Amino acid sequence: MAARQLLQTEEDGLLVCITAWDITENARNIQQLETERQRYQLLCKYTQDLLYDYDLHRDILVLYGDMERVNGQKDYSLVVEDFLATLPSSGIMTAEDAQKIHHICMGHYSAPTELRLRFPMNGEQYSWYRIRHGAVKRDASGRMIQILGILRNIDQSKRESDHLRALSEQDTFTGLLNKHSTNDAISQYLKEYGGEKKHALLMMDLDHFKGINDTYGHQFGDTVLLEFSQVLRRIFHPSDIMGRVGGDEFLVFMKDIPSQAMAEEKAAVLCETFRSQVLFESHPGFQLECSVGLALYPTHGTDFHSLYEKADKALYRAKKMAGSAMRFIKRRHHTTRSKIGLIHSAAILMEAMAAYCPSV
Repeated sequence: MAARQLLQTEEDGLLVCITAWDITENARNIQQLETERQRYQLLCKYTQDLLYDYDLHRDILVLYGDMERVNGQKDYSLVVEDFLATLPSSGIMTAEDAQKIHHICMGHYSAPTELRLRFPMNGEQYSWYRIRHGAVKRDASGRMIQILGILRNIDQSKRESDHLRALSEQDTFTGLLNKHSTNDAISQYLKEYGGEKKHALLMMDLDHFKGINDTYGHQFGDTVLLEFSQVLRRIFHPSDIMGRVGGDEFLVFMKDIPSQAMAEEKAAVLCETFRSQVLFESHPGFQLECSVGLALYPTHGTDFHSLYEKADKALYRAKKMAGSAMRFIKRRHHTTRSKIGLIHSAAILMEAMAAYCPSV
């Protein structure tokens, strides 16, 4: 900015000096900055992205973007002081996601990360965002002092993706999990949460289902399958894993049960439901029978394949019996005497089950 002295005079001992500055360039720069600001605001208005600038030393986070979507303020930046210190009590994200943010801000994690945020304008609803580093500034010693990045709203695409994945995991007819998803869900649960707790795997199928289709038609057979899946939902806990793994074959994995007796009782109630209730108004004389095989974690196995094998054997034995039945596998012992005891115990069990599954 150039300055020019226009007048300098001295009268009666008073010095008068008039100087002019050329502010044309300044005005041009200010106008350009204003144009850039308006352009930036326009971009912010039509994008879901938020830029962030985090100062590690001062624990200050600055968000840049359309803040009206965040806190209702018609502004394009938001300064959050004591960001990490106040994050756990802020309520804008879950504790798990808050831990992710802490790792990112400390520079321990740089890969793109998906998390859920709950801004004031969204009320109690969380929205999905993807956070990605753009640049990292370091001091002379190499320590990080500033992190720049992008926070992108992916809520719609995430929910659509989750919906499509859920559809791919479901048995389209009953709404239960399909075979592949059931196996994966149980395997993953045992891997992560098996621990020392008790769980149970129930394998069941409908007795003489082929005869049902042949006698009453496939449309009625579909009705039977749908009713069976609905009864499973009513009997078992919503957190249990339920799936249709074959034509008339179903699996239920009961999580964290207090005792073996609870699993046996659930299986018995299932048998009783189909033996003692008239479920189909269009065929008042029709009653459904089912067989159940039961395997227990960790008694009969600590992984899905072991439990599946034991439950399958138990189901095979149960189907050899007349009427609805439940059978479970006990751990084998090495002596002949113990094996005889096992057979005797199984006989006692089936006599007790007769009270739950009476003959027609």
